[in-house]
Amino acid sequence: MNKNYAKINDDNVVVAVMSLSGVVNNDSMIELQSNDLSLLGKRYENGAFVDVPVVSESIRIISVGAFRRRFTTAEKVAIKTSNDPVLEVFEEDLIASSYVDLDFSQTQEAIAYLEQQNIIATGRAAELLADGAKEEKPINER
Repeated sequence: MNKNYAKINDDNVVVAVMSLSGVVNNDSMIELQSNDLSLLGKRYENGAFVDVPVVSESIRIISVGAFRRRFTTAEKVAIKTSNDPVLEVFEEDLIASSYVDLDFSQTQEAIAYLEQQNIIATGRAAELLADGAKEEKPINER
């Protein structure tokens, strides 16, 4: 008679479910009532199989185009028509970049400056510096 087992790795996560022709005495093999494939990827804790929380990666490097798309048209026009040399340097640095690092101190300083100068509304800095979405990553990093 076959016995059903879940094979767990060193983190107690189920990596395989199998039906074997005999008893297995191995700490990495947990006997099951049935050949339940829904256990794959679950963690075995205190005699029960539990879901493993999914930890999403923060995306802090985005493409220049994605960064520019975060600005409204009115904000882009205000930056473009400003005679402020600080904004001109910010725009030149952005054009010369192959990506935008949302944690880079100069990026954060530039966005804070835009808010201080009322080019962007209060609170917009946090929106502009928020984690990126998968589709905002530079093409070579997707």
